[in-house]
Amino acid sequence: MSFDTSTATTTFYSAREVAAKLRVSHGHIWNLIRRQEIGCFNFFGRTLISDEQIQEFLKRTNRPAKVAA
Repeated sequence: MSFDTSTATTTFYSAREVAAKLRVSHGHIWNLIRRQEIGCFNFFGRTLISDEQIQEFLKRTNRPAKVAA
């Protein structure tokens, strides 16, 4: 069985990277994860947040979709 990575375009970020993008504290992102307000994946002991999860969170909270690059 092979996995076709040519269509996999999702980018994943650490909680620190998401905090920097949203211009909030690292602790705030962890609080959002604990309260299940933003989704995440655990991958080999790392907590990762996808672009889609960030955009979904922003839509639910009516926050501006434009974040720091």
